[in-house]
Amino acid sequence: MKNYWKFTEQLNDRHDPKPAQASLGVGSIIGESFSILLKHFIQVVIVGFVPNLIGFLISGLLVGFGAALGIQPQEFTGPGSAVANVLSILVSMVVYSITTALLVQLAYDAKLSRPVQLGRYFGPALSAVVPLAILSIVVSILVGIGLVLLVVPGLWVYAVFAVMAPAVVIERAGFGGLGRSKYLTKEYRWPILGALVLAIICATIINIVALFVVGLVASAGSIGMVIGIILFAAISTVGAGFLSILVALIYARLREIKEASASTRSHLSSTDRPATRANRAAFEIVRQAGPDTRAPGASLGCFVFEQRQGGEFSLHHNSAAN
Repeated sequence: MKNYWKFTEQLNDRHDPKPAQASLGVGSIIGESFSILLKHFIQVVIVGFVPNLIGFLISGLLVGFGAALGIQPQEFTGPGSAVANVLSILVSMVVYSITTALLVQLAYDAKLSRPVQLGRYFGPALSAVVPLAILSIVVSILVGIGLVLLVVPGLWVYAVFAVMAPAVVIERAGFGGLGRSKYLTKEYRWPILGALVLAIICATIINIVALFVVGLVASAGSIGMVIGIILFAAISTVGAGFLSILVALIYARLREIKEASASTRSHLSSTDRPATRANRAAFEIVRQAGPDTRAPGASLGCFVFEQRQGGEFSLHHNSAAN
């Protein structure tokens, strides 16, 4: 029986190789992200500008416009200021969730060559605000802990949950978005991290430019501050838009890879039975062994060759040969 199991392992090795892992295609994803951003630039700015502007106005009323824009330090002078800063953070998370939900839908439609219709994005975006905001806070805490302990674990956690937002918005995954993202990003987290780091660098550069412009304009007084807020909301939307588009395209590519793989496995399991694969493998081994072994009843070591009706071939264990 030892020879039989050795032969079985040989059949599996010959005819059940692991499929090659599909490439994520980071370069093409980044290139396509820029292409979608430029092609739908006006829509991206419109979608991101309004929530950002409202968020900056609310945060400005709570903690001061200078602190909201990041050109002045936040002050903690008492319980009231602490509450105001917490509320400002919550407002920022809600605004981020709405903006991300809108931009992800826009990018996903653009990726699938579907018409971009801004009006129909608001319903799904608003319904996803609560889980998206809460899960974003959870991910931020986990990433922060990882960065404090060791930088690499924090970055790894960021990659694991990178497509949480598209999962929540597009698939209506709700609070299961973390698990869905964990599944989709498996085996692709390092290339995802590389793409995200590049996108974050680009968005940071854009925000630095926006802050520089705001600093110059805001020095002109109250009117300058108002203009600065509008400019910052508009310019920062470009960076956030690029990052959201990139995440949506990564999500689309991961779904394409995982669903294609699942479809292939399902097809093989339903149409390509293990017994049939073993029959073909047995025939191949016998064919390579020589013509004399292909006669019915001929033996190959401890196996007997047999040709069945319908053209199937098989090797039967020959107990007399042991």
